Amino acid sequence: MKFAFITRKLEDNNFYGGGEKMNYRLITELIKKGHTVHIFCNEVNLKYDNQIDKEGIFIVPEPFVLTQERRNTELKEYDIVFSENLGVANCDAVYVHGHSTLYRLKEVRHPLENFVNKLFQPKRFSTLTTDSIGAMSIIETTNLVFVPSELLKYDFKKYLETPAEKIHVLYPGIDIPAEYKEFKRADEKNIVFGMSAVGFDIKGGYIFLAALHHLKKKFKNFKARIIYPGAEKNSLTKAFTFLLGIHSNVEFLPFQEDMSEFYNSIDAIVMSSRQEAFGLVAPEAMSYGKIVITTERCGACEIVQDGVSGFVAPYGKTPAKNLAVKMLEMVKSENRFDEIATKGYEKVQTLSWQNFTEEFLKAAESKISI
Repeated sequence: MKFAFITRKLEDNNFYGGGEKMNYRLITELIKKGHTVHIFCNEVNLKYDNQIDKEGIFIVPEPFVLTQERRNTELKEYDIVFSENLGVANCDAVYVHGHSTLYRLKEVRHPLENFVNKLFQPKRFSTLTTDSIGAMSIIETTNLVFVPSELLKYDFKKYLETPAEKIHVLYPGIDIPAEYKEFKRADEKNIVFGMSAVGFDIKGGYIFLAALHHLKKKFKNFKARIIYPGAEKNSLTKAFTFLLGIHSNVEFLPFQEDMSEFYNSIDAIVMSSRQEAFGLVAPEAMSYGKIVITTERCGACEIVQDGVSGFVAPYGKTPAKNLAVKMLEMVKSENRFDEIATKGYEKVQTLSWQNFTEEFLKAAESKISI
C-alpha cells in the first residue's frame, strides 16, 4: 500500500515524547514491510541512516490544510492518508496522543484553577473551550481514530461525541530487550524511584514530590531520580524539596538521550501524571525488568495488574497520599521484587513495534475502503 503520513516534525533521535517516537517507528516498520510511505511535515531532523526515502519527504507549511477536494486530487494516489493528532481534517485515519481540552478542563483541572485562568487569561481560556469544537469537526471527516488507551477512548466518546465504532485502541510498541535479566537492586542501601517529567506539572512532578514527603514519614531509605531538564532554572521546585524535607533524597537529571542507562539506574518507575493518554516509559521500564507504580489517570495502568505486575494507585482527591501508599506497598514487597518485575516483563512481550504495525494495518484495512 501507499501511505501519506502528515506530521509536524519527523525525527529519529532526541524524541520529546512517546508520540514522536511512535510516528518514526510506525513509518519505518511500514517501509520494512514493503509499503511506500511519503511524509508531509513542517520540520525534519534525521540524524541516523534509515530506510526513509529522502525524496519522499515533503516540507509543507503549518498548518497543513487538507480539503476533501485536495484529498481526491493531489493525494488521490495514496491508499491511506494518515495524520498524528487532530490537526488535519479529511484524513483516512489519525492516531491521537493526548486528551481533549474538555477532558482537561472538566476532569483534570481544579475548578479554582479554571476560575483563575478564566479571570486572568480570558482569551486563552476561550481558546481552550473552543478547541474541542474543532476537534469534533475533524473527527467527523475521519474514518478511523487510533488511541493508545481505553482511558482516551472514554474521553473521546464522552467529550468529543465520537462513535465507539470509529475508535480503535492500539497500545504503543516498545523496543524489547532480547532477554530478561533477573531483578537487581540499583542501590544496595536505598530503593531508587525514577520519574520522567519533561513537563513537570502535567507529569505530576509535584504530586510525586509530595508523595515522597509522605513516604519518608514511614520509610527513609530511598532515592528519587527525576528527569526534568528545566530544574536548573526552576528555583521554586528545588525550594519545594527543601520545604518537604526530601532535598537529600532527590536528584534532578537533564534530558536523557539514552533511556536505557536511566532505567538501569532505578528500581521502579513512578507515573503520577495529572493526565496521561498512555505513558511509554511504563512498558519500556517493564521491558528492562523494573517495577511500575502508576495512577489510574495514566493510560498505561491498563497493562499493569495491581500487586502482581506492578502497582496502580487511585487518583482521587489526595493523589500524593494515595501514591505514597502504593510506593510503601512496593517497598514492603522487597522479597517479591523479581517476581513482580518478571510478570511485568512478560506482560509487555506482545507490545513490539512489529505487532503494533500489524494491528494498525489490520484495523486500517477493515475500516477504510482501500
